[in-house]
Amino acid sequence: ILVVVLLVLWAQGCSSDRKRNDYSNSMADLGQIGSSSAKIGADLGDLLTTPGLKQAELETRLGGLIQQERQNVESATKLDVPGPLRPSTDHAVEALQLRVAGMQGLLDTFKATKADDSDNATAAGAKLADQARLLDASDVVWQVLFRVPAQETMQDEGLSDLTAPASVFVENPELYSPRSM
Repeated sequence: ILVVVLLVLWAQGCSSDRKRNDYSNSMADLGQIGSSSAKIGADLGDLLTTPGLKQAELETRLGGLIQQERQNVESATKLDVPGPLRPSTDHAVEALQLRVAGMQGLLDTFKATKADDSDNATAAGAKLADQARLLDASDVVWQVLFRVPAQETMQDEGLSDLTAPASVFVENPELYSPRSM
């Protein structure tokens, strides 16, 4: 009987270790993706504030950032997370998709307003700012719909020492205002 009890306790301990590792690895993977995405956001901010940048170079570099973020979406979509984390992880994917959509909207708007003269600069700035709202919204989705629920899930699972990663794409919201764009 003692051997059976010891085997049961050992099996429970292994299961608990596996659970901790699964959650920890999922948060580490999401942390890497979130950090990569935040770097893309910082790079976008640098790109938009680069003096003397030609339109063609802006479009090329912005296209490259969009491709990098699409890779983040793909990586996040392929993650195999523990079942209770799936709903919040789906929201992390949505946040990344909003980032792709916002940058694609910026690129499309830059292309569409390329020939506009200075009289239309205010209107072009407003159009660009409208697209940039998706970028700001992505930070809200990451924080409110991914990070907070993931943290609550881990707490419910007895893993309150693990932390859901942050990811901030828009470091300076003023950069994306109609006046700045």
